[in-house]
Amino acid sequence: MKDESIPSAIGTRRKPVNRRTQGRLRERLPRVIDLFAGAGLFGYAFELEGFDCLDAYEIDAVACETHRLNSHAAVHAVDLLKQRPGGRCEVLIAGPPCQGFSSLGTRRVDDPRNRMCRVIPIWAAVTRPKVIVVENVRPFVKSTAWREMNQTLLSMGYASSAVVVNARDYGVAQNRIRSITVFSTGGLPDVLKQQEKATCVRESFCDLPKFPTENLHHFCLPQSEYCLKRIRLVPYGGDIRDIYRQAPSFVPPSWIPVRDKIVDIWGRLTWEGASNTVRTGFLHPSRGRFLHPEHDRPVSFREAARLQSIPDQVRFIGCAESVSRQIGNAVPVKLGRAIARAVKQTL
Repeated sequence: MKDESIPSAIGTRRKPVNRRTQGRLRERLPRVIDLFAGAGLFGYAFELEGFDCLDAYEIDAVACETHRLNSHAAVHAVDLLKQRPGGRCEVLIAGPPCQGFSSLGTRRVDDPRNRMCRVIPIWAAVTRPKVIVVENVRPFVKSTAWREMNQTLLSMGYASSAVVVNARDYGVAQNRIRSITVFSTGGLPDVLKQQEKATCVRESFCDLPKFPTENLHHFCLPQSEYCLKRIRLVPYGGDIRDIYRQAPSFVPPSWIPVRDKIVDIWGRLTWEGASNTVRTGFLHPSRGRFLHPEHDRPVSFREAARLQSIPDQVRFIGCAESVSRQIGNAVPVKLGRAIARAVKQTL
């Protein structure tokens, strides 16, 4: 059986430039500090729009290695609850852990991850950004943690605006609903005006090389024969209900009581539609609608990255579960770029 790890990233880093010239260029760019950075794709989107991502902070050391590979930022593998704030910036961006707020979880009020967003006002007091952007799942803006964070930043002189957006409205081939909260000492940007033409799965996958292509991460993990038998029963656009109709013994008994509510597992994508939210478990057919439209396999790492509008030049480091987590937790790059453009107008 193939080793369940991603091969070392292949390719070169960005072309090096003269340090003196680079320093002069960076002095003119709006500075960004990225909190809860993950693999750095939110900051990467800001860099593509002409910002200078100075520092990024993330507790996952492997995700930090991916970030260093693809960015000029100084990446710090630290626990933000223990990290002393530092630096100055025009923009502070943050994607605090969403698991405690997500509709897919238990949404426990006492989930320790919920308090992580409390570090954002602490960092704002030190770094003094003109704009703060916080990305999270939709229920986040109705939580006690959000209200506490919002009230603290309002007391510090920021105005705030919270919107709920669908990444598909920004050219991403994925229905991904997220909350975007913006705090500003000046005008508030309107990210809802930065919309692009919707795209689909076919457009995202159309020019990929022949599967598998390992140096592009265009492969997936091998499936057991039992798993393949299940997958082969799923027609185009189908899901676990089709497996149940054809072979009830292949369906776990635990699914039967919830079969009217949970239907997307063991689901197959369609070419002309958008994908559901790309989750960290897209490697596993039982986690959602992640089967390829035609082939009897889950989507590859690169296909999932494309559904997140992550450019092919972005490479990943880590084992399979780590890379799937980095991709699934990312802010879609096209959505991130739309937010960055709106912030730039405000600055």
